Amino acid sequence: MRLTRDIVMVGGGDNGFNISAPLDCNMYVIDGGEELVLVDAGIGSIYGDTAQIIANMDEAGLDRSKLSKLILTHYHSDHAGGAADLRDVFGFEVHASPLCADVLQRGDEDAIALTAAREGGMYPRDYQFRPCPASGTLVEGHTFPVGRLQVTVYETPGHSAGH
Repeated sequence: MRLTRDIVMVGGGDNGFNISAPLDCNMYVIDGGEELVLVDAGIGSIYGDTAQIIANMDEAGLDRSKLSKLILTHYHSDHAGGAADLRDVFGFEVHASPLCADVLQRGDEDAIALTAAREGGMYPRDYQFRPCPASGTLVEGHTFPVGRLQVTVYETPGHSAGH
């Protein structure tokens, strides 16, 4: 679903537009023309639907061969749980804040409050967060190109550490 010339929504579950798995956050592609970047990865695992996210990219007319990286806004499971699955498919680098990258690489379910979320019924009891290699390059003020665009990182504290 193209929102603007440069932003395409390619995922979103029950709290969004129901265009991917029910537990997914909203996921976007930044379209810089000759380069694309995926923002957030959804829930992943047996509860995710990587194939549907890819189908949504295709339906929007995106050239998946131009995907250069995945950037994660934070480490909650609905945003970062599918990082390893998507990395397996596309082979791209995963970028996040230093804290998020550390937690993602360790697969630390307690740090992301997954243990408590499972106990509270927010996630299925058998959901497991899959670790994924990540680079902690996203820090306040860092700017990077995405094709013809420049993206600047802004910290937004409050929702989770390293957000």
